[in-house]
Amino acid sequence: MIKILKTRNKYLSKWVTLVERTFLLNQKIKKWHYIKTFDYLCIFTVTEKNKIAIVNQFRPSVNRRTWEFPGGIKDNKKNITKIAKNEVEEETGLKVKKIIRIKTGLSDTGRIQNKIHFFFAKCYETDLKKAEKGIKVKFVTKKQLEKLIIKDDFNYNLHLSLYMLVKMKKLF
Repeated sequence: MIKILKTRNKYLSKWVTLVERTFLLNQKIKKWHYIKTFDYLCIFTVTEKNKIAIVNQFRPSVNRRTWEFPGGIKDNKKNITKIAKNEVEEETGLKVKKIIRIKTGLSDTGRIQNKIHFFFAKCYETDLKKAEKGIKVKFVTKKQLEKLIIKDDFNYNLHLSLYMLVKMKKLF
């Protein structure tokens, strides 16, 4: 039996809290540290011409630019599907025609306390607006995306999981 004895939160910023949890496991006192942060959103976006939108932006945690699907965080009380739609439109300049939530899962059960919400969006290419500052957008075919994955140029694990879900559910 596991019994939680104490939980201490150290607020590092509005984005991150370090949690120290003390618990009793097999009659031994243990401590565990993990990060508490906002839920993630990840959106597989396909256009009327069957092009997949991917975005490139600088990620300080890995000190480089990365290719990913559009995404963001749930940092307010807005409806999560509305947040996902807004992220697609802001990051790609596309207009969302239809968006569905595919699945919600845990991002890292060992060290992070948050969820990831996976979406699929069909979008219009007409009247493309300019993407958010600092973000480059590229529209690729399924074959081009898979080449990027194999070459290790598209390697964010959560986004690879989204692609697997899209394929498994035969959405694209």
